[in-house]
Amino acid sequence: RPAPALRQGLAGLLTRAGPVRAVPLPFWAAAPALASSGPGVLPRLRSDVAARLCPGASPPWETVFLAMAAEAARVGLRELDRLQRMAAAGARLATGLDRRSQLPAAVGALLREPAVTPKSLAWSLRVTPQAALRLLRELDQAALVRETTGRRSFWAFAL
Repeated sequence: RPAPALRQGLAGLLTRAGPVRAVPLPFWAAAPALASSGPGVLPRLRSDVAARLCPGASPPWETVFLAMAAEAARVGLRELDRLQRMAAAGARLATGLDRRSQLPAAVGALLREPAVTPKSLAWSLRVTPQAALRLLRELDQAALVRETTGRRSFWAFAL
């Protein structure tokens, strides 16, 4: 559990920063423990990681926080690499196409959204739903997207 002086310092830092648009995820995870007067429950490391970081002792919360922040950064970098590979594959697929082709814009829409329906893609590209579905099927055949619902009545596609 963080020391009271550390909680006050953190509160002062956030107050001096002015309006905060976004609060990092680790602070949301620690917020109940920071706000409560009773014993808070902070995330715990796996036992093998805790033993590696602090052999023979329980790791302090700062170590837990930094280890979890580092793991979150690694996960984020893996996701960024995956999205960059998909963007490059989409660019390769679009080479040699007519300049009026909506395929690069469809790939861009899929990179921006976690899931895209033919209707939402049609709205964002200003094409008909049939044209959007045709684009999504073309990307599906190229193994750039996958259909996520498994239903015929409602389709959603994701990278």
